[in-house]
Amino acid sequence: MGKKTYTTTKTTYGTAHQCHTGQKPYFEIGSPDGPEHYILYAGGRNRNGGWWKQPLAELAMGPHETMTSFNASAARENKTVTPEGFSCAEHIPVYEPPLLIELDFPDFGIPALPASFWYALVEDIKTHNLTHISVQCAGGHGRTGVQLCILLCLLDPAYSAKHATAMDVLRDVRATYCDHAVETDAQLQYIADVVGKEVGEGFTSHKQGGGAWGKATIGGGKTNTGTSFDVCECEADLRIPEWDKDGVMYCVTCNGDIIFDDEGDADDWKVAWKGAVTPQPKAKKPSEAKQTGGAKEHLCPCCGTPNVDSITTTNGCVKCGYTHPPKHLQTESKTCAECGLDHPLIEYVDDDDVCITCMARYSDHIKVKGDGVTLSVNCNSCNKYFPIKCIDGYSQSSKHLPNSPVCFTCSSEVEA
Repeated sequence: MGKKTYTTTKTTYGTAHQCHTGQKPYFEIGSPDGPEHYILYAGGRNRNGGWWKQPLAELAMGPHETMTSFNASAARENKTVTPEGFSCAEHIPVYEPPLLIELDFPDFGIPALPASFWYALVEDIKTHNLTHISVQCAGGHGRTGVQLCILLCLLDPAYSAKHATAMDVLRDVRATYCDHAVETDAQLQYIADVVGKEVGEGFTSHKQGGGAWGKATIGGGKTNTGTSFDVCECEADLRIPEWDKDGVMYCVTCNGDIIFDDEGDADDWKVAWKGAVTPQPKAKKPSEAKQTGGAKEHLCPCCGTPNVDSITTTNGCVKCGYTHPPKHLQTESKTCAECGLDHPLIEYVDDDDVCITCMARYSDHIKVKGDGVTLSVNCNSCNKYFPIKCIDGYSQSSKHLPNSPVCFTCSSEVEA
């Protein structure tokens, strides 16, 4: 599973993992005692990264919606509390936030910026003697990879000269930072256009997305695109269990299978994850033959189809497959990484870290109405509003906009 070690002009950093976490220094150009010295930090807001992570860089940049998540006061905050009148309070550090650049850079897209912007940016970095630079996006994959490739080439001409094509640059970025860096052909072409290189050959898409917050699709089994990893090697606190259609346990974080030495270890580990003891059976659709007259009808709240059998958390609608959400999704809550407020778990589509209301603020293809018990979400496919319980998840189908909410009815039509 090891990745090759990557060395820039001076300092060697460690090996890349299947996927990144945090906001860490991955590339160093030059040396502290040289004429030019730069350290590039990279990460994704939804993978425990972001410019507000300590230590703060001098310059931070990324797509608009990821840069406005936390304001300057949040970056300054130090949670140390002292009694009133204690002089030690004067010695609590106050962190100065970095300079921020908010890019017009849509998820899966390319920046709405000409090549000249990047060359002028590099001159600004040198003029203002900025050495610690942080780049990020939502998932820390496609858009972060684009920024890394461009800055590496433009800040270090010697590095650029060693790589004939944009694909050669990307291979090094993936080897050091993350295999999912740069997600589309258009993004790689943009890199090539900016740095003045041929695209090169061998590009494979590792499409994860930021709108889906850098997570693999939940509930539909593993999604393997491009290079995949067979075995999960995530640390325990990052390992998120799910089961595919064949009953195989895999990790949502890295998409790798979770393997144990014996069944006892597996059972112990499942219990530790609060209820992930057994695979949840996929909702079953009752036979159409059972839909006969004379029986009490149970109307599906999503598609309105009458069902003879009751719709439960495991017994789905005969037409669209809708199932009632488990009770804990409505009674338990967690804090939104965007607004800092507590919301019921059901308001985090696909077990996201950001509530659907905050998602709608920064994504044109996500629309909501109301709040709390009146919250409804627009299906991107049929353009109708539904209670959030009727939203099947963020679609990964090519028939819909990437990572857009889709109701059970439209989702079942795509699967059919």
